[in-house]
Amino acid sequence: NENSETGMQNYNYAQSNCLEITVSLGCCKYPPTTDIRNYWYANKASLLAMPSMILNGVYGIVMDSAEQPIPTATIVVDVNDGHLSVTSRGEYWRPLPYRNGKETSYYMTVTAPGYNSLTTKRIVMKDQMTYNRLDFMLFKTSE
Repeated sequence: NENSETGMQNYNYAQSNCLEITVSLGCCKYPPTTDIRNYWYANKASLLAMPSMILNGVYGIVMDSAEQPIPTATIVVDVNDGHLSVTSRGEYWRPLPYRNGKETSYYMTVTAPGYNSLTTKRIVMKDQMTYNRLDFMLFKTSE
């Protein structure tokens, strides 16, 4: 088992805004080949449904009042300890889970050096496969 505190999942998520998944289906890292078919049939539905989870979330651009991208912006989602960096074009994307058929709420705060921070109103994930565009416009602290 990979240590969850120092594994590639945490590193990729924190350093590159990339989600990585390690699937552990049993206690043995290398199960006997005779068990593989049973693992597949026991977990097939879940494994095939997992990729659709990336379709829940938000994406957009962080820009200034002249509608120019702010590449130094960072975003914090209230349920996440880390921050999300935007691209050089001010773009971001963040999967946000839709939890067990329940409406799930999130707040996002965007900051950038020299700009006033902005916190969103409540973002509500109501349905599966909902990817919403949410652009942010930040104003310089002197504006």
